[in-house]
Amino acid sequence: MDIKKKRRLKIIIAAAILTCFALAFRASDKYFEIAKSLDIMASAYRDLNDYYVDSVNPSKLMQAGMEAMAQSLDPYTWYFSKDELSDLSFETTGKYGGVGISIQKSNDSIVISDVIENAPFARAGIHTGDVILSLDDTPVNKLSMDQIAGLLKGDPGTTLNTQILHAGGDKVTDYKITRQEIDIPAVSYSGLAAPGIGYIRIGQFTEGTAEEVKSAFLEIKKEHPELKGLIIDLRGNPGGLMIEALKTANLFLPQGDTIMSTRGRLPEWDHVYTAGSKPLDAQIPIAVLVNGGSASASEIVAGAIQDLDRGVIIGRRSFGKGLVQTTRDLPYDTKIKFTVAKYYTPSGRCIQAINYSQDNNEGYVSLIPDSLRKDFHTKDGRVVRSAGGIMPDKVVSKDS
Repeated sequence: MDIKKKRRLKIIIAAAILTCFALAFRASDKYFEIAKSLDIMASAYRDLNDYYVDSVNPSKLMQAGMEAMAQSLDPYTWYFSKDELSDLSFETTGKYGGVGISIQKSNDSIVISDVIENAPFARAGIHTGDVILSLDDTPVNKLSMDQIAGLLKGDPGTTLNTQILHAGGDKVTDYKITRQEIDIPAVSYSGLAAPGIGYIRIGQFTEGTAEEVKSAFLEIKKEHPELKGLIIDLRGNPGGLMIEALKTANLFLPQGDTIMSTRGRLPEWDHVYTAGSKPLDAQIPIAVLVNGGSASASEIVAGAIQDLDRGVIIGRRSFGKGLVQTTRDLPYDTKIKFTVAKYYTPSGRCIQAINYSQDNNEGYVSLIPDSLRKDFHTKDGRVVRSAGGIMPDKVVSKDS
């Protein structure tokens, strides 16, 4: 080996060693900051519990701190205490322990806005429009909506005492209701919207959504063999499980087509997701309905249908949640859900509307400006924009 090659090799080795040292120091600095911050937090937590003027509940104080830390990152990063795990379970399964009603506040009254068929309240003879006066002997006018929702939920088999004022009269009845597992179907309605046009409304992407959509579509085709088109209604659908959105899109997309991709800070979150199975029907004309309440998993389906020119998107611009979360177990039966990646439609669009990593001049996060939006192209060459949500092909002024 000549002198020049030896010198070059020494330089390369020296550079590699320096790089390793730099990375090691950078990692050690990071872990020192973590250890320092934990030490400060533990000291403050101990002092607040020991010396605060009023009695402090240690668990509630820690929970408040955990929630504030998570929420400082983005609205989708969340800490779940043991008591809140039922909320996380409902997000993924569509099931919860409760009495099977929806409520709304009208003036100072808590009015039942919906009653699920065969659920505990329905079997007791309580109807839409009835007013809840008390729950477990506590007048509801002394409770927040969150507290009321918390009392209505509970483990299956537990009981709830409630006082109901029936709609259209002055009759007040006391009930003792036994909670049960409530299963909210993902497909809230399916049938014909017009002669030859099928209609499937998806309320949320929970476990089994794709199978429900498949069953609903096959039932419509069985009853109406002359089916000429399909409407998929995603209005007000807040999202849910990414895997169910992928499976649902796969029902109507050619096998092998890209449905979406994800990119994170760590390479382990970089993935390309394709239609891995044969479609249920890759030919039937499709219209997807969206609005400002269509988010996340809904936008995955709508974005794939639009970018692959598989159908037309109708309605108003969707919410614009292009972030992916994962959940990890923590000690003492608690969990944390946090954002690990952004997702991209087949054309390469990220439809995230808000940049949570940067504050504006007032210290608040803000919408990504139009000047940073880019043009992308669908499978057939149509121009689509990263518009902070899915911009419909046909915009309508309001839901109908």
